[in-house]
Amino acid sequence: VENPRLFQRQAELSLIALEIGQQTGLSEMQVCHRVAAARRVRDKAPSVWAAFQDGRIDSARVREISSAVEKLERAASIERLDRQVVAYAETHTVIELRRWLKAFIARVESDLFNERADDERDNRGVSVVHGDNGMGALIADLPSTWLAAIEKRLTKAAKAFGKDDPRTMAQCKAD
Repeated sequence: VENPRLFQRQAELSLIALEIGQQTGLSEMQVCHRVAAARRVRDKAPSVWAAFQDGRIDSARVREISSAVEKLERAASIERLDRQVVAYAETHTVIELRRWLKAFIARVESDLFNERADDERDNRGVSVVHGDNGMGALIADLPSTWLAAIEKRLTKAAKAFGKDDPRTMAQCKAD
């Protein structure tokens, strides 16, 4: 070990996360992710952190905002987010906030949108997960435009079965 003090410090921090996880029913990794999200917001979005401390926004909203802070590449964009997001987060659901944050990122760093999309497209793929009872899941990470086209075709094919078909729309799409 190059630096025994650093190694000891990391081991101590790991034990703290483990202890918190045991007390709260969370995994050590969940604790570490929540701490990282809180630290990111505390360090980069002081208005959001103050709203959390005051109880005006909850931890779920802090995690969503932290995720957005992590995606933003410019300090000015993060500062702009910090100025605007609290008012929205206080009066909207987590799902609405998540949608607002996506739009915010696309709007304030629109010049980086295509670059991010290209990076994500490099991670495309399809996975098959075999589950219990003879069922499984097909997971496709594809560009949204492709997924929209696939969804449109599935819906058209499912409707072709007719209204008298006893299956649900979801079942028809799967079939």
